[in-house]
Amino acid sequence: MTLKDLAAKDINFKNMNLHAMLPKRKMLNIEVGDRLTKVCVSVPKGKKSIIQTPFLFQTPKDAVMDGQVENPDALARELRKQLDGHGLGAWKSVTFSLTSSKVATREVTLPPVHENRLHDVIQTNAADYFPVDLSKYYVAHCLLEQEEKGEHPFCRVLAFAVPLQLLQMYFQLAEQTGLKIRDLDFSGNSQYQKLRLVRDDAVTMYVNLNCSSSCITFMKGGQLLLQRTFTFGVDETILHYMEIAGKQADDYLAALKECENQAYVQELSQDLSRMESDVVRCANYYNSSHWDQPVEKIVLFGIGSRLAGLKDMVAESTGLDVTLLEEIPGAECDTDEWGASVYLACAGSSLSPLDLIPPQIKTKKKLLRPSGGKSKAVYLREGLFICGACLVLSLILSGFAFFRYQSARAEKMAAEQEIAHLSYAETVYNDYKAVKSEEKSLQTLSTKIETPNDQLTELIEELETKMPSRILLLSASCTPKEVMMDITVPEYSDVAVVLTQLRSFESIQNIEFYSAVEEKDQSNGSYVSFSVVCTYGRNPYLNGDDPYAKPSEEKGKSSEKAESKEEAS
Repeated sequence: MTLKDLAAKDINFKNMNLHAMLPKRKMLNIEVGDRLTKVCVSVPKGKKSIIQTPFLFQTPKDAVMDGQVENPDALARELRKQLDGHGLGAWKSVTFSLTSSKVATREVTLPPVHENRLHDVIQTNAADYFPVDLSKYYVAHCLLEQEEKGEHPFCRVLAFAVPLQLLQMYFQLAEQTGLKIRDLDFSGNSQYQKLRLVRDDAVTMYVNLNCSSSCITFMKGGQLLLQRTFTFGVDETILHYMEIAGKQADDYLAALKECENQAYVQELSQDLSRMESDVVRCANYYNSSHWDQPVEKIVLFGIGSRLAGLKDMVAESTGLDVTLLEEIPGAECDTDEWGASVYLACAGSSLSPLDLIPPQIKTKKKLLRPSGGKSKAVYLREGLFICGACLVLSLILSGFAFFRYQSARAEKMAAEQEIAHLSYAETVYNDYKAVKSEEKSLQTLSTKIETPNDQLTELIEELETKMPSRILLLSASCTPKEVMMDITVPEYSDVAVVLTQLRSFESIQNIEFYSAVEEKDQSNGSYVSFSVVCTYGRNPYLNGDDPYAKPSEEKGKSSEKAESKEEAS
């Protein structure tokens, strides 16, 4: 199941502390660990909070690995069983506190920024704070300190990068348990919100000893100086004791309680020494970078804080005042054998949780209503009102669409009637196209059958009627544009007569004359032969033009024509 699949079932928190907007009320808090799962109900009481119905149980085997829920089915079944068994089965909303080394933290110092804009600033520069693929992480922040006045105003912010896969599995766990997630918080922030209520002016090192990891918080006067999560805890010691005592895997809590009430056997002294060395090394790590304000006291709390002999060993190694945080201001425990400090991170998740609910996860409700909120009747009335408004709006939209449909239908019918009335025009147009097509075909045919020698017949007819009988046409050569004829006449004077007659032909546009030659025939008589080339076309003489005149003569004739026209006018 993905974040998108859970989008309709979970809560969408905006980039602000919405917890402060809700009325104070009881809250179910759960901290899921690799070895142990802690459950309690926190009840606000003034500035304090009382822990009610606290209990813890052993997490099913391989259900959680480094805070990542690997088997939500098994964990959901056991969690539902435990809630029902302790009278908390009626709870519908829950706040989870995440404990995992996969959560990256980074302290950032910024210029003075309004709290409402901090989220945008952190998101914009997240790639500089966390060199990871941010598409797989959700980035949140916690405001530690802000100074807007003075010579050097600043803003200290603790940024967190949480894997989306880690968050997704908690929503799946809540769904299978039958719960709605109200808040998601990181255990480091949960501890800080509780410990800040302790106003101690000394630099104090708070050591929360869990099973497989430990969270170390350095504070002074309620101000966070440094916080780190280390991969050491009491798991190694308890498992070693269980092996020596011959206990089964389900006896983890019993073995833990026995290790609190009796001295360790000699074989476990090395495990205790390693744990003490880890605590001392954390103190030295802090002092190396904060030499101006070193650690002044150490406070142990958590599930492994009361292991027999651990407190004295840490005090002896560091030379500092080492105490147990059995009770803290603002958190008291009613009837629980483990003490309030064990549930500190669990109960602190309801004070001022981080916004660890990604925007991909949304719900139809903006917030889960507290038990003293609106009644079911109010919700029903609001729901009916919304449904009625939606129904009225849908009817209005449907009516508007219906009227538009009727109008479009009427326009369509009118257009169809107009088309029917003009149907005869289509027949006329088709007939016109057929006639034009036939006309074009006839023109094409006429062009194909027409030849350039069509005027040859007219030329021959004019030769027969206009030429003197004394000429002899020896030969004629025809081309598409002209005809060349070889002619013989008795005398030179007949040549002039022939040329004069040819120039009067209507079918000849131009005549080219080749020189005449006198020759002798067989009877010792004489004759004149010559050749002419006649170009087909309309005779220009018919229009009053002389194609054989010289340019000067033609110009003179033109001027004479113009003068005659002027005299006539």
